[in-house]
Amino acid sequence: MKNDDEINICFCSDENLIEYIPVVLNSILSRNSHHKINIHYIHCIKDDSKLEELKKYTDKFCNLYLFTYYKEWVYKYEGLTHVTQATMLRIYIPQIITNIDIKKVLYLDIDIIVNLDLSEIFKLDCGMKGIALKNSISRYWRLSKIGTPSGNCGVMLMDLSVLRKEQFTEKCIDVFFKNEEKYHDQDIINIYLEGKQALLKENHNIFLNQDDDKLLKKYKNNYILHFVGKSKPYFGSSGKYQHIWDKHK
Repeated sequence: MKNDDEINICFCSDENLIEYIPVVLNSILSRNSHHKINIHYIHCIKDDSKLEELKKYTDKFCNLYLFTYYKEWVYKYEGLTHVTQATMLRIYIPQIITNIDIKKVLYLDIDIIVNLDLSEIFKLDCGMKGIALKNSISRYWRLSKIGTPSGNCGVMLMDLSVLRKEQFTEKCIDVFFKNEEKYHDQDIINIYLEGKQALLKENHNIFLNQDDDKLLKKYKNNYILHFVGKSKPYFGSSGKYQHIWDKHK
């Protein structure tokens, strides 16, 4: 398979969520076993045994390749209590994944179930700002801190060369400091985008309890379901679509 045909996926987490990555990967493999899939895992985990367990899992599959990168968010964040330093690591993706053969990376949160061939997402243009995502639809998240349409950063297609050219990481860190360390990464990324983000298709990030009923019915077996909100599927408390997560455990 040519490098351009490979699927590159990125996760970021700390030790609290690493054990749930195999569930997401099981869902990905259910529709993408015919692709070579590179998993780029950016983490702040010092316990190597947890990384070894993930490596043992990925080694079971001939088309799955794991690359791990240790990174710390060294700045003090004073905003939302549930935002961890691992959440902020998304800002570093273009600096950390430096292989020039990798043109695009699909970042995924770990509260995600994939039920589509991901190659269709990689055909999309990431636009002048280098990021394609789906705009938020909830009243609270619909607008960014600068009043522009705000995208949900749980599923992002990222053009790494554009982001490096635009100095994405440097600009995001600058925004962080200019706003008294109170903005988390989704706030920061949307300020960087200035409302000029490219858009994923509506089924590429279906929001639990927001547009799930309508879009799951419309797209049937061709979607990414995102368990947004406080009730997470890995704790068995996501509600009506918990079974979609559970079948991939």
